[in-house]
Amino acid sequence: VKYGLDGIAVNSKNELYVGNYGDAEIERIKFNTDGSYAGYEPFAQDLSQLNSTDGITFDDADNMYVADFDKNSIAKVTPDGKVERIAQNGDNDGQKGEVNQPGETRPWNGKLMISNFNLVTGPTKVNTGHSIPQVVSYLDLEA
Repeated sequence: VKYGLDGIAVNSKNELYVGNYGDAEIERIKFNTDGSYAGYEPFAQDLSQLNSTDGITFDDADNMYVADFDKNSIAKVTPDGKVERIAQNGDNDGQKGEVNQPGETRPWNGKLMISNFNLVTGPTKVNTGHSIPQVVSYLDLEA
């Protein structure tokens, strides 16, 4: 594990998922019938589509949306675990609504709202410098 867990979400079936940030893997947490922790199982990972897992959330159809902080991107994970990058931006300042080190995502009124961090640089990050934070961007989910 390169960094550890980051991101936690529950789907409509009351299943708990976490993101393993450094390994870009989504894991399903398992519980015993008494509610105690029973372990976890890998649910989704595709390094060609997802490089890190920050905030994760679900829509009403149990599609998961994952903020890929390192690559300035957003991935969609279907209920059967297929990972697809649905948005990505290069190094940017966010002034045109670009994804810029996304931290959290939330579906809202047909859009996927994205909070952007825009502060960290380094060898695994797309961004090479800091700029004035442009905190929110969105994707149109109904297009």
